Amino acid sequence: MNKFSFSLGVAVSLLLPAVQAATVEDLQVQLNAQQRTMLNQQNQLNQLQSEIASLRGAIEQLNYQLRQQNAVPTDAAPTTSAASTAGTQATPAVTAVPAAQQNATAPAAPAASDQAADGLKPADAQAKALYDAAYAKVTANDFAAAAAAFNNYLTAYPDNSLTPNAWYWLGQVQYRQNNLDAARVSFLNVARFTSSAKRPDALYKLGLISKQKGDSEKAQRYFNLVISTYPADTSANMARRELGQQP
Repeated sequence: MNKFSFSLGVAVSLLLPAVQAATVEDLQVQLNAQQRTMLNQQNQLNQLQSEIASLRGAIEQLNYQLRQQNAVPTDAAPTTSAASTAGTQATPAVTAVPAAQQNATAPAAPAASDQAADGLKPADAQAKALYDAAYAKVTANDFAAAAAAFNNYLTAYPDNSLTPNAWYWLGQVQYRQNNLDAARVSFLNVARFTSSAKRPDALYKLGLISKQKGDSEKAQRYFNLVISTYPADTSANMARRELGQQP
């Protein structure tokens, strides 16, 4: 071995530990960055869950105010606010299925134990008839009358098994009318009922509303909440598309 080869070998042997140390350090930096990102995402999800929980009291107060304002006969002509008649956006048409047909077309209804956990009572025949009448107005695209009908339903039945669905369709009607603030309250009401099959789409709609109102950070938190809580739901796929992820 000549002197040059010997010198090169010595130089490599001296540099190798430093290179290895630098590689390990880089890997540790990357791992730390990933851990911080995951922690930030979890904190955002926890913050959003906490926000939904903290809004329950405010929602109950709003519900009381709505009941006071809407204490009118069911056949009274509905009033339409300026916000409800503002220029509507090009949103998908709202379609509805009567309560009598939902078992054949919708996901299985939550078990009685789940409904009890949400404080829900079984819906009797009179409640189902009133709910179906409100649905019929949605099917007929009579959104003003549908909003009034669902408000009447929620006044009469604030805590039965169809209440989450009534809040959901009220939110859909309000969203279709571009009444985003009212729709947000309705979808937040749906989000309170963790056993509701409508909860994933309600959370997704809350993300869309936040996005339309210019709060992209909150919209992202809602979309991530849908994905983490209901990863196999159709709403999760739509949320992934909103975040630019592959469904």
